[in-house]
Amino acid sequence: MKAAFKFSLGSDIAPGQVTVGKFDGKHPSLAAATTTGKLVLHSPHQNSKYQDDAREITGAVRHLKINNRVTAVASACLQPMAEDRPDSLIIGTETTLQAYSVEENRDLFYVEVGDGISTIVCGHLGGMDTEEEDSRGRSSSSASRKNDSAATSSSSASSATAATMVPPTVFAGGDLSVHGFNTSGEETYWTVTGGNIGAMAMVDVNGDGSKELLVGSDDYEIRAFRGEEVINETTESAPVSHLVALQPDG
Repeated sequence: MKAAFKFSLGSDIAPGQVTVGKFDGKHPSLAAATTTGKLVLHSPHQNSKYQDDAREITGAVRHLKINNRVTAVASACLQPMAEDRPDSLIIGTETTLQAYSVEENRDLFYVEVGDGISTIVCGHLGGMDTEEEDSRGRSSSSASRKNDSAATSSSSASSATAATMVPPTVFAGGDLSVHGFNTSGEETYWTVTGGNIGAMAMVDVNGDGSKELLVGSDDYEIRAFRGEEVINETTESAPVSHLVALQPDG
């Protein structure tokens, strides 16, 4: 296997604690936690962007100072109505969860999480808002009764566009439990698992059009949650350390 490119961050990187986000809404940047629990940002576009700015930035690598040891990182667009729809950097430590705007250099929220954080995933979980889903279901049923296929197609496209404007929930997995937070840092979800969580992912398990939360833990189980309900459970032969949601063909 031949590498397309390579570069040095100047620090040892913790396994699995790497994410890529468009923190300015346009250019991809790499964020990684070091083995000493700090954060490194690699933004190859920043030199030309900030050359006339007052910021003192040398090279493409910069460091973020975090008061606690970093244990998980992720990125997601928590401000879908903002100009350029920038991604936020989401940082988990042994005791806190932080959503950080890289470009604005400010916290979107900062909350304490007593169960610790080992993994983070962001998205819209089916079953969290029954009323909203029922409304979508009624709209879908009404649309299906229409004979005008063009109108139905337009309605579906509008619904998909509206869905992308809804901020995702930030799910943090740790010791025996999963916490979910909205973009204000308010806890909107909580559930327990049978083991310490090693990995999470979001995927439509049952093909109903809504995503479920997959949680892998050290009790060898992978559980699929719809809301707080376990709808599927699979036993593996070892503790689960990584989960990846694969997109269907087409």
